[in-house]
Amino acid sequence: MDKKKMFPMSEKGIALPLVILMALVLIPAGVALSSLAKRETKSTVKAKGSTQAIQLADAGIKRAMTEIVNNENYTGPGAVQSLSAGQYTVDVFIPGSVFEGNILPVNRYGIEGVGYVPSEAKSREARKIVALVKRLPFPLYDPFDNAVTAGDGGIDVRGAALVNGNMITSGTANVQGSVTTTGTITAGDPATANFPIPVVPVAAVDLGVIDLTGNTNFVINPGTYTCSSIDIAGTASITLNTVAGGPGVHLYCSGDIDAAGVGLVNAGADATTFFLYCTGESGTIDLHGTADIFAAIYAPSYDCFTRGTNIVTGAMNVYSYDNNGNPNMIYDPNLNGIGGPAGTDSVKMLSWREEKI
Repeated sequence: MDKKKMFPMSEKGIALPLVILMALVLIPAGVALSSLAKRETKSTVKAKGSTQAIQLADAGIKRAMTEIVNNENYTGPGAVQSLSAGQYTVDVFIPGSVFEGNILPVNRYGIEGVGYVPSEAKSREARKIVALVKRLPFPLYDPFDNAVTAGDGGIDVRGAALVNGNMITSGTANVQGSVTTTGTITAGDPATANFPIPVVPVAAVDLGVIDLTGNTNFVINPGTYTCSSIDIAGTASITLNTVAGGPGVHLYCSGDIDAAGVGLVNAGADATTFFLYCTGESGTIDLHGTADIFAAIYAPSYDCFTRGTNIVTGAMNVYSYDNNGNPNMIYDPNLNGIGGPAGTDSVKMLSWREEKI
């Protein structure tokens, strides 16, 4: 048999068409992959630019908030501002001006921030943020300058109490009975009405609801904590495991506080080692336990009641102060100038949104 007839084509004859066929398949695929990669790269660059533009706009908002603290008539920097990622512009609408169709009331500010990447003149990406903020006029006093600092709720002291230290309020002051005071009493001072509500630090350990009955003793070691409420009854107590002059307990409470029973026991007997902050929009603090209290209490939106015969040593900054009976309030001068809690912003963000441009 003739082998040439059985195998009319050699391997060399097959190779060339095969190469051509593969090229026809692979070249378009390579072009498609290249085009896809370019689109993906453009998409990534666009997303990055968009994120940067939002961050720049937000930087402008925060810059304006900082400026408003020091200047109630601040309307913006008046020029394009540059940062490493690009540029931003900021316009501030002050109280009394029209913002989004409404006249801004006292202490309300509208802010518009626009971020540009890489610049306003050559903008590849632009994003706009619109914010509404509230300015909290900075108090003239340190929060613990006085034995009692009260807001519009006023001061009411009755019975046979002793107040060793100054008392000041933006409301009225009523002192009657056989009360003994060793300091000044000032009423109608508007500066004490403007202390901001504290903000809970992110790192605070959450203790949840503290509800103690019987003879329970709940021990808290030095550190920063948060809780939703405190209720102490029976012969129960909270012991702050502190040492005089040592690290303190910083406790943030978002709800009401009813400290009966033995109450709040500061082992170090040092007011500078126990700071009680109340973070609710309103609430009550009722201190009527049997143990003496050593604490700095910062609760500018809370009504505070002291009853019974115990002694409170430290300072209070509250919305209203009511001392009925024989409890004594002794000011600790070591708290003077110590400052308020971290996070008490002088400008509060009310709303924030991104707007198309």
